[in-house]
Amino acid sequence: AERSGAVRIIDFDPEAMTERARKALLAALEEKHERARTTMRYAFAMLHFGKGLIDEERYVSLARDLGATHTLVEVLLEVGRTGEAAEAALEAVRGEGGPGHLEALDIAKMLDAAGETDAAIAIMQVVTKDSLESSCDHWLAQRLSDLDRDEEALAVLERRFHKRTGLSTYGELREHAPEKAWPALREKIMQRLAQRRLHRVIIDIALEEKDADLLEAHAEGLDDGQREYLASRLDVHQDVFEPKFVEKLVASLARGSQGSVVFRHPSVPPPARVRHAKYGVGDVVSHEGEGEERKLTIEFKTFGTKTILERFVKPVTD
Repeated sequence: AERSGAVRIIDFDPEAMTERARKALLAALEEKHERARTTMRYAFAMLHFGKGLIDEERYVSLARDLGATHTLVEVLLEVGRTGEAAEAALEAVRGEGGPGHLEALDIAKMLDAAGETDAAIAIMQVVTKDSLESSCDHWLAQRLSDLDRDEEALAVLERRFHKRTGLSTYGELREHAPEKAWPALREKIMQRLAQRRLHRVIIDIALEEKDADLLEAHAEGLDDGQREYLASRLDVHQDVFEPKFVEKLVASLARGSQGSVVFRHPSVPPPARVRHAKYGVGDVVSHEGEGEERKLTIEFKTFGTKTILERFVKPVTD
């Protein structure tokens, strides 16, 4: 470090050094810090090596000035200044440039173990508002549940579901929700998912719970991609619902509100009458093939019988 002109803290382990060596290194760092006031790297190194050697108040002041919240809380707890540690941690997480989410969780755990549970929970309530770290949400929900603050715990899990919407977070929410409160909460969740146009999540939930009514209730509001997604999922989960229900639902999904073809599915028969741009209206006699390659044999009044790919005709609904 002396030769390179840079202090690389990662290269040194204070625990592996003798006290004499630490004191010598600390003295060198202090001298460099006095000469180079424009950089804080030497101050951070002093914090790293000076624990137990630097006067307590000076060490605390150094940690506070450097924004080293974890170190500050740790040393304050060690000397029994728990209330001060809690205040410092809360101030840091509420301000700009505070500890990261996982570091804040570690700080909260230290405070909780020291009896400052209210402060620990307050810290994580701030953190989980925008954190995507599952461990933060889980810890907070569990501690609230341990304290019989079940409604607050449920609110944490509901917020987590809407931050990371999916089957796994939905399952967590369902598992922890009180039985009596679940139906109303579930309805609220479905309404919000529909508002956010997250119909694929609704589809996955309905298939997971084998809820035909939920599928039917939301099928009409699906866009073309979502309609095709549901049809493909029903193909995979054919044994979940009654065959007649699946056949009817897929048929309704395959055609839009104006009778236009959204997608072609083997279980959906072609329309009885169709219109072709050149040949006009004709009656479908038979069909063969699947998907985009399905061909229709059509009898036209003026042009006779023609075999045409289904994608080149439109159904006649009147």
